[in-house]
Amino acid sequence: AAATIQVGARNNANTTQIANPLSLGVNGSLVAQIGADNSAVVGQTGLQGMIGANLQQTIQVGAGNFASTSQIGSSSVSNSSVTAQFGYKNVSVVSQK
Repeated sequence: AAATIQVGARNNANTTQIANPLSLGVNGSLVAQIGADNSAVVGQTGLQGMIGANLQQTIQVGAGNFASTSQIGSSSVSNSSVTAQFGYKNVSVVSQK
């Protein structure tokens, strides 16, 4: 599990999670950013059935923020993503496979 909280302007958060095939559990990540022109980029991969789920939450408050979430799973791994953006000129891109 990973958690990032950033306050201010022009912050960058990059999170990459690749499931450990020898471990049970989930890929869980939270990125919370308050301010302007922040960037959150998250990639999660969980291909083996033991992982259970890719879980991502991104919260951005302010102007000109960007969020990108990419999740890759398998038939036995669920992808779940929530992006909440408050403000103006915010952009969010989500890809799930």
